[in-house]
Formats: sequence, C-alpha cells, structure tokens
Amino acid sequence: MFFLISSDASGQRVLTQSAVTYMNLGSTVTLDCNIEKDEGNNISWLKQVPGSPPQHILYFYHSWSSPTDYGTGFSSSRFTSKAQGKTDYQLIISNAEASDSAIYFCQTWDDSSRSRLDTVVFGKGTRLIISEANLPPPSVTIIPQVPENLADSDTVTLVCIANKLSVSLADLKWTSDGTEVTSNTYSISSYLSITGREWKADKVYVCTASQGSTVSALWWS
Repeated sequence: MFFLISSDASGQRVLTQSAVTYMNLGSTVTLDCNIEKDEGNNISWLKQVPGSPPQHILYFYHSWSSPTDYGTGFSSSRFTSKAQGKTDYQLIISNAEASDSAIYFCQTWDDSSRSRLDTVVFGKGTRLIISEANLPPPSVTIIPQVPENLADSDTVTLVCIANKLSVSLADLKWTSDGTEVTSNTYSISSYLSITGREWKADKVYVCTASQGSTVSALWWS
C-alpha cells in the first residue's frame, strides 16, 4: 500500500489548529482540531518535541465513547480526546507537566483526493508551552553575519539565540526601530536577513524572547 503525506495541498482538506497555547503546570489543557468534513475516518494525535521524531498519542472518532490504541508513554489517566459534532476534535491533557511542552499534531485520512494513493493529512500543529507562573527570563544573544566589503545589495543575517530556557519552546520575534519585521518563529533560534543598505542605516534591531509571562530582549545597533 502506498501513502501520500500532506499538510495542506490544493484540493485536499485542511486540518485547522491554533498556533500556540500557554498553560501553567497542573492545569487541564484542551487542544482543538477542525477536520473540515467527516469521511468516516478516525483521527490520531501526535506529540513532537523539537529535535525528536513524532510520538503517537491516541486514536479517536466522534462516535466512539473513548480513545483507543494509546502510544507508548501515554495513558488514559492524563490523555483523552473528545469531539464537538463530527468535525471539531479536542485533545485533553490533565495535570499538565513541563514535559508536555511540545508541538501537537492532529492527523486523518483524505478520501476525496483524486490520487489513487491513500492521503494522510496533518494539521500544522499547536505549540503547547507549559510553564510555572514565574519563570526566570531567558538569555538572549545576537550574532551578526556581515560579508566583507558590504554592498547595499548584500544580505546581512542576524542570528538570535535564546538560552537558559525552562521549557523546550519559546517565542522569538524581531523588531527594527520598534516595528516588528518577522512573525513569531516559536523556536530557540531565529534568523533575520536584511540588506546591506538596511545594515548601514544604523537602525536598532531587537530580538525578544519570551516564555510564559517572562520576557528578555537584546538590542543591536
């Protein structure tokens, strides 16, 4: 049997998940996934810690009373799934732990594909960050990579690295003279490319890292 794996292809169904969720230790977490339409296929939930392969959590279908086929390390005492109607699914994590910080994906099958291959469709994932109410601020470093004999049309890359993180995920964003220039990267390193002309303009570039309610920022000018 052959499979076609897709996260969002034209003509195929789209699984919708929120981008990021912050929760405190010990709380109950609810992650949502809209599968667009019901074709009689169950969905599965997967957990991925950056740098590691995805882990299967469970299978669920809206007509079932409870999930089935839990993955290794996951149990019904803390992980379950529910459905609101036939297309809105939820992964529920009880008594959240710091190790639950990860990216969570929902996955199902797309029977409407014109291909003869069975198509596996994934959501884009929700980044779940579990933290204590008061975390220490991360340490931020900016490393510029500037070509020799810089011309206005050359590219300068600013590398922002966040260290001393208490969880495996953090928000990083860039601003230039107070204006945000990229979207959140939700990782522990971020790259900003600018032109040589912009580099010579003496603008102030700021990399801001946050985990939970704590924020650190570093300026470069």
